Amino acid sequence: MPDKEAELPTGMQAIVMAGGFGTRLLPLTHFKPKPMIPILGKPILEHILQLLRKNGIGKSILTLYYKPQEIKQYFGSGRDLDCEIHYVIEQKPLGTAGSSAQALGLHPTELPVLIISGDCLTDLDLREAIRFHEEKEADVTIVLKRVKNPYEYGIVITDEEGRVQKFLEKPSRSEVFSDTINTGIYLINPEIFRSVPKGREYDFSKHLFPRLLKSGKKLYGLVLDGYWADIGDLDQYRRAQFDFLHQKIDLELPGSIFTPGIRVGENVHIEDDRKLVPPLFLGNNVRIGKNVSLGPDVVLNDNVLIDKSASLAKSIVSSASFVGEGSIVSGAVIGDNTIIETGAQVHEGVVIGSECHIGRRVSISPDVLIWPSKRIANETEVHSNLIWEDESQNPSMFTREGIVGIANLRITPDFTARVGMAFGAMIGKGKNVVISRDSTSLSRLLKRSMASGLLATGVNVLDLEMLPLPILRFAIRFLGAAGGIYVRLSREHPEVVKIHFFDTEGVDLNTDGQRKIESNFNRNTFPRIKAKDVGNVSLHSDVMNNYISQALQCFRETKARKYTAVIDFSHGKSSLVLPILLEGLDCDVISLSPFSPSGSPVDFNNKTIRANVAKFTRHNADLGVVIDINADSFLLFDENGELVPDVAKHYLLLQNYLMQDKDRKVVRPIYWSGKSVPGQTGNKIEILEAPSDPAKIMAMINEISEEGWSHFEHFYLGFDALFSVCKIIELLIVSQQPLSKLVEDCQDLFLLEDKVKCPWQQMGSIFRHAAEKLPRENISLMDGVKYVTEEGWFLLLPGTDEPNIRIYAEGDKNTSAKKFLKMGKDLVTSALKVSGN
Repeated sequence: MPDKEAELPTGMQAIVMAGGFGTRLLPLTHFKPKPMIPILGKPILEHILQLLRKNGIGKSILTLYYKPQEIKQYFGSGRDLDCEIHYVIEQKPLGTAGSSAQALGLHPTELPVLIISGDCLTDLDLREAIRFHEEKEADVTIVLKRVKNPYEYGIVITDEEGRVQKFLEKPSRSEVFSDTINTGIYLINPEIFRSVPKGREYDFSKHLFPRLLKSGKKLYGLVLDGYWADIGDLDQYRRAQFDFLHQKIDLELPGSIFTPGIRVGENVHIEDDRKLVPPLFLGNNVRIGKNVSLGPDVVLNDNVLIDKSASLAKSIVSSASFVGEGSIVSGAVIGDNTIIETGAQVHEGVVIGSECHIGRRVSISPDVLIWPSKRIANETEVHSNLIWEDESQNPSMFTREGIVGIANLRITPDFTARVGMAFGAMIGKGKNVVISRDSTSLSRLLKRSMASGLLATGVNVLDLEMLPLPILRFAIRFLGAAGGIYVRLSREHPEVVKIHFFDTEGVDLNTDGQRKIESNFNRNTFPRIKAKDVGNVSLHSDVMNNYISQALQCFRETKARKYTAVIDFSHGKSSLVLPILLEGLDCDVISLSPFSPSGSPVDFNNKTIRANVAKFTRHNADLGVVIDINADSFLLFDENGELVPDVAKHYLLLQNYLMQDKDRKVVRPIYWSGKSVPGQTGNKIEILEAPSDPAKIMAMINEISEEGWSHFEHFYLGFDALFSVCKIIELLIVSQQPLSKLVEDCQDLFLLEDKVKCPWQQMGSIFRHAAEKLPRENISLMDGVKYVTEEGWFLLLPGTDEPNIRIYAEGDKNTSAKKFLKMGKDLVTSALKVSGN
C-alpha cells in the first residue's frame, strides 16, 4: 500500500477559522472562545490541529477575533503538538473569505490552501480531498457530507463528475433540494483570493462561491464518508462528546483503558464501593469518592472531584469542578471551576457556566441556563435562566460562620492571601493580628497564605501556631491585638474550610467589619506599602499557659470526693489544656483520642464515638464529654451514659454562674428558653435579651462583664468548651448531686424548633405579614418576629445561610409548646401563599 502522506504537496498549509463568538453555546462561551470548549479533555481546536497533522499538514494559520489571547496562550507556537502555528487577529469581523484572504496575504503560498473551521469535530480523510482537488485541477473543492437534517447548513448539488451545479445557504424546508451539505472544509487555489475585497465582510458561501460559479470557475464538491459535526449549539456539543465516547469518531481517544468502555487520564483516584457504567472518560487528576455512581455517558475533565455518594449520568463536567456529597447531576453540562455543594439536584438540559457556586440542596429545573460566576444560595429552587446579577441568588462571601467554602476550589492559597490583604487593609499598618488553626495540613497552608496577605499590608502577625479557638479569643485581648483569624476544616464536611474573623475584643467580627473586608477584596483596595514597612511574624504558642493561669483563678475552692470524667478530645490540643484545668478541681480524666498533629475533624454525629464515650462513662466516670477539635463546642453525657440536651447544658452553666453570692446580669439569646435562667438564687438577676447573632451576643456579654473576656465572664454561653466543661464539673462538686439528678431539674423546659423553606426574595414580605397579623402588644421585633403570651411564645427568624425561616416555640408544657410551634408554622405558610400570589 503506498504511503499516502508522501503523495501530499510539500509545505501545504491550512487556515483555521477560530474567531467566532459561539453565541449559541452560551453560557459556556461567555469567558471562553468557542474553539476552546473542551471535547473529552481537549479543546475542539486541538482535535482539529491534530487531524491536520495526521493528514500531513504541519503549518496552520489561525484567524482569531473573540478572546484571541486565550487561544494564543494555550497553543503558543504549536511545538507541543508537533506543528507550526501562526496567528492573524482581525480588528473587525471580515467574514470567512475576508479573514482567510487577510491570513494568506500575511503568509503567502503557491500551493492550494485547506480551509477548515476551528469549531467542528471530524475524522474525514483530508488526504483524499487533496488528491481529488489535484486530479480535477479544481479552483475550489468543497468537502461535502450527507446528513438526515440539512436545514441548518448550506446544501450543494454536483454533477456526476463532482462539479458544483447549485448551492444554497441554510434553506427553508420548501427550498431543500439535496441532503448533501457544505462542511465548511475547502481546498482553494491561492489566486482565487485575489478577487476578495479588502476591509469588509465577505463570506465564502454567500459571496465568493456564487460569484465564482457564475463566472465559470471550476468549483467541485467531494462527498466524504466519516464523522463530521458542527459544534453549533449546546445539544450538538453534548452529542459530539457522547459520540466520541461511543467511538463513533475515528480519532485517538485520550487516556488509557481502565476497564472496557472506561478511559482514564493520569493520576486518577477511584475509591472502592463505586458504580461505574461505561462509557466514561475521566481526565487527569480526577478523584472519585466512595459510593459514587457514574454513567452511562459521563465526561469528567481534568482535576474534577466527585464527592462520596454523588450520582452523575449523561453529563459533562469541565476542569477543576466539584460535585458534592449526595448530589445528583443528570443530563447536564457543568463549566470550569464550578462548585456544586452537598445534596444538590441538577436536572436534564441544565448548563452551568464557569466559576459558579451552587449551594447545598439547590434544585435546578430542566433546561435552565446559568451564566458564569453566579452564586446560588443553599436550598434555592431555580426554575428560570440566571443571566444577570441577582442579589437574592448572590449572597455575601461571609456566612454566620465566617468565610466557608470547598478546600482548594473556592478556598485556595491565592484566595486566602487576598482575604488576608483585605483584612489587613481594614486593620491598618503597624497593628497586630493573632492567627491560629486546627491540626490539619490544609489549615496550616491556608493560615500561612493568610499571614502573607496580612504582612503585605504592614500588619504584624502573632502566630499561636496550633491552639484551640477559645485560646485565640483569649489571646487577642491578652496580647492587645487589633483582631484575629482562625482557620479550620468543618467537622461535618472534611472538604470544607471555615475561616473565622474576630475583633479586638475576641468577639466574632460584626457585619460592618465583614462588609469592609468584602469591599476591599472585590475592589482590590489594598495598601501598597514600602519594603521596610512589611509586617513581622512572632510566635506566641506559650499564651496557652496564660490562659490556664487565668482560668484557674475563676474556680471556687471546693472540698469533695474525687470526680472522674471521660473525655474524647477529637485529637485536638485541648487534651494539653483541659486535664491541667481539671487538676485544679481535683478531677481525674480518662482521655480518649488525645492530641495528634495529623488529627482530622470529628463529626459529633459519629455514632461510634458517642457510643464509646457513653460506655466508658457508665462503667468508670461521673460524666462523659466529646469535645470538638477546636474546643468551641462539646457533647455532655451523664453518669448513665445518656446524652444531655443543649437546653439542659445551658441551664446548668447558668445555674453555676448564678450560685455565686452577688447580683448578676444575664445575657439570654432571644431563642433560648424563658425558663433557662434558674430562679431562687437569693440574688438580684437582670435578664438582658440578645439577638440571635453570636457576634451581638458576645458583644453584649463583653459590655456587662466586670472583668472582661480575659477573666472568662459569661463563657457559660458555650463559646468556650474548655471552660464550660470545668464549670459543669464545678457545679457537680458544689451541689454534691449526680449529673442525671441536675438534668432532671430541666425536665419542665419545653422548647421546640422547626424550619420552613422560604425563597430569599420573599423573606421580607413574610415577616411584614407576620407582624401585621399578630396583636401589636404581644410581639417583639428586636430580631425576627416574637409572639409572647403568658402560656408560651413562638419566634420567627430568617435563615442565616439557607433560604428558610427558623421557628422556635416554648410552652408551659409539651402540648402547649407544640401548639405554639404550629401557630408559627401556620402563620409562615399562610404568608407564603399571600406573597406567592
